[in-house]
Amino acid sequence: MTLIALVVAVTAGAQVMDTILTGNTVNMNLNYAKLDSIIADLQAKVATLEAAQNSTFDGDYNSLTNQPTIPSNVSDLTNDAGYTTFDGEYSSLNNKPTIPSNVSDLTNDAGYTTFDGEYSSLNNKPTIPSNVSDLTNDAGYTTFDGDYSSLTNKPTIPSNVSDLEFVCGSSYTYEGHDYATVLIGGQCWFAENLRSENYTDGSVIPADLDDAAWSTTTAGAVTVYNEGNSSEGTHLATYGRLYNWYAVDDARGLCPSGWHVPTDSEYMTLEMELGMSYTDANNTLFRDTDQGAQMKSSASDSPAFDGTNTSGFSGLAGGFRGSNGVFYSAGSNGFFWSASSASAYGTFAWERSLVGGYNEVGRDISNLTGGISVRCVRD
Repeated sequence: MTLIALVVAVTAGAQVMDTILTGNTVNMNLNYAKLDSIIADLQAKVATLEAAQNSTFDGDYNSLTNQPTIPSNVSDLTNDAGYTTFDGEYSSLNNKPTIPSNVSDLTNDAGYTTFDGEYSSLNNKPTIPSNVSDLTNDAGYTTFDGDYSSLTNKPTIPSNVSDLEFVCGSSYTYEGHDYATVLIGGQCWFAENLRSENYTDGSVIPADLDDAAWSTTTAGAVTVYNEGNSSEGTHLATYGRLYNWYAVDDARGLCPSGWHVPTDSEYMTLEMELGMSYTDANNTLFRDTDQGAQMKSSASDSPAFDGTNTSGFSGLAGGFRGSNGVFYSAGSNGFFWSASSASAYGTFAWERSLVGGYNEVGRDISNLTGGISVRCVRD
């Protein structure tokens, strides 16, 4: 029975007893003052218990009663393990190990021997060869006496200027004439028209054909603009010679060794290097914008034309000799054979044209008997 229940029961019993006494049913001598004191004490304790049951805790350690004492220093702890204070100094340790200070203090459990640092004191020294003959020739080297003449695979040392490797941009001598050259993109070009009278192998190209012979021949032929007239020498010096396409296509070659007449595709490469699109390069007639002007000599060049010559190609208006043998357009228009046949169109081959007053470059086909200028490009 709880304390509260006890108080309730005592209180109820007192009330019953009071009723009995009042009714004079039982004659008992009770000490009412003592009973009231007990009841009052019990009621006070009940009130205390009820107050304790109804109180709340805010979770704060500081609100607790009978808080334990928490040590703040090592010295506040009871040293029940018998530990001693250590200041962190090696010298303060007990039972310190002995640290050897000399090699002799160590136990030679590996059986090492003392070494004085001298190579001569070593055992099992390798044999060091003192002569080349002491070496094993595992690489197959041969003895060299230091003489250049004893070398194999000696390079060829040029003895003449003509033996030196050609550098594009310098002049190139062919059959007694020094041709200017120019590098355009990755191509090295003659910067002037060919004037050779012979094939590369030295064979003479037929020349001095009259109009009838020129118009009917199917063999290679060469001419000079206005051949047989007083201006022939001037035209040769300025514009070089004119060749029919049979000479261009001859297996003996027109250009010097290491050079060749450019193909139609190589002319396209040149034009695209100067900014022409691939699509325009593959079209015919006049194409794109100013590639022709870039390829033509300028007014300040000698010989002159009406271009800008920013490419260095130095194209000139050398004219042409028609399939009828007649000469046309010198000083106004320039034409240049390619090595590419246009046989799909008949007896024609591809050529390029630079026309006075036009900035574009023309891609056209011409009759194989036509006499046209030739440029050479490096292999």
